[in-house]
Amino acid sequence: MTRIMAFDVRTEGTEASTSLGRMVSKGEDGAGRSEWLTGPTLPEGSWPGRRLGLPQEGPGAVASMLRRVGGIVIDWVLAIMIANLALDLDLLAMNIAIHSIFAVLYLLSVWLMGRTPGHLAMGIGVVDIETRGTLASTGPVGLLRALVRTVLVCLVLPVVIADPDGRGLHDLATRTVVVRTR
Repeated sequence: MTRIMAFDVRTEGTEASTSLGRMVSKGEDGAGRSEWLTGPTLPEGSWPGRRLGLPQEGPGAVASMLRRVGGIVIDWVLAIMIANLALDLDLLAMNIAIHSIFAVLYLLSVWLMGRTPGHLAMGIGVVDIETRGTLASTGPVGLLRALVRTVLVCLVLPVVIADPDGRGLHDLATRTVVVRTR
């Protein structure tokens, strides 16, 4: 099943067509690839995490985007609260302080526990897909991986670009996956 975008941009008088018009092709596994606006698609009968050996639902399954967004919102609110309670700065300095507090909170939490306070509240956590025996439990992912994840999360864009398994570029770069823990 190949989907094609509703428009095809052609230059006047030539057969050349820009790649914007046809963003979908069949992959090696026969799965249809989706347009960049709707995100990646999976073959029928598959689910996010199947290629990684993860269950479809329950503990150990790939965390939904809603849970992930909820977790990061909780972490940002926590960083804002800490900054406002501890500091009395002008607007620019306060924004830098909030971002710095968020980065330190994220780095230390993922490095030492494999989850942030927001992850804990939402029932999710970060798992190293190569070395963890049980995917339903999270644990430390190491300082270097936590640092790379933190930098990429703070840049925002790598987080919103995801593969069919729901893993953002920050997950792919650090060989991790965010899973449900309950």
